Amino acid sequence: MKEVSVIITTYERPVKTLCRAVASVASQSYPFIDLAVVDDNPENDKLSDDTIRLLNDTYGKKINYLSYKGNKGACYARNHGAKHTIGEYIAFLDDDDEWLPDKISEQVATIESKNCAMVTCDSYLVQFDDDGNPFEEYSSYTDNITISRDDLFTQGNVIGGASFPLMRRDCFTRAGGFTEELKACQDWDLWIRMLAAETAVRIPKALTKYYWTPGANISMNWDNKIMGVSYMIKTHSDLAPDKKKWIGSQYRFLADLALTLERYGDAINFISKEFTFDPSVNTLRKVSSQITYLFKKTVWYKFKTYAKKSSH
Repeated sequence: MKEVSVIITTYERPVKTLCRAVASVASQSYPFIDLAVVDDNPENDKLSDDTIRLLNDTYGKKINYLSYKGNKGACYARNHGAKHTIGEYIAFLDDDDEWLPDKISEQVATIESKNCAMVTCDSYLVQFDDDGNPFEEYSSYTDNITISRDDLFTQGNVIGGASFPLMRRDCFTRAGGFTEELKACQDWDLWIRMLAAETAVRIPKALTKYYWTPGANISMNWDNKIMGVSYMIKTHSDLAPDKKKWIGSQYRFLADLALTLERYGDAINFISKEFTFDPSVNTLRKVSSQITYLFKKTVWYKFKTYAKKSSH
């Protein structure tokens, strides 16, 4: 059986949460796993001896603990972990996510039988209610079992985040690893490069728990999203089956996010770009809906506020 290098990247995460991720690796039914924890911490050269001992006790054997000077971001940390491990297969796990016990076993069996670049899976999306209590929802990004590079343009990042797939090291290395300056879209960017001449396979089963807290995830950071989407358009748009339609869809995403974040000036800008690149009937319907929402949130809201004040 081939060795799997599991790389957990962490940055200022509570030890209890990090240990949950480590424990989920320790509970894997697949026996040949080499675990590395990469600490992307700008203030400490290494975790305290007590923390390292706790991690080792959680895992049941020695962890390959890696650190370096300064905070360099998740992509650098993942690449650093890949360079300092040797397993033929690689799987990444974010420090606030966890795996179900058969994840690696099922993915290794699939990647060897299908001879693909990577194997992803469905997940349980773990969210929190207003009282901080977790609840789970089954989550799948696609109905496809086989995923091509074209699917990554027509359907978006249907492979999911870094915690989901198992991949062949040679494919990861040949693609160049994660783009280290990116803080958004970094997984999508890598999957597109890895599937240049390969395919991915999805196991239609939840094997991962992905934790999402509104407002806390880096995916909601506006500046990071602008940078990530701009990079994707600049770097990958020529690969899209329908270039202009795909670019329009990226501006539609930014327009919707701007509306969610109440950045109405930015929303107007991206709504305009969205229609410029994809002036289709479907886009016109979407733009009309966005403009209606924008009107209700700005002009109509201000009118109601003014009318209410005038009545007093």
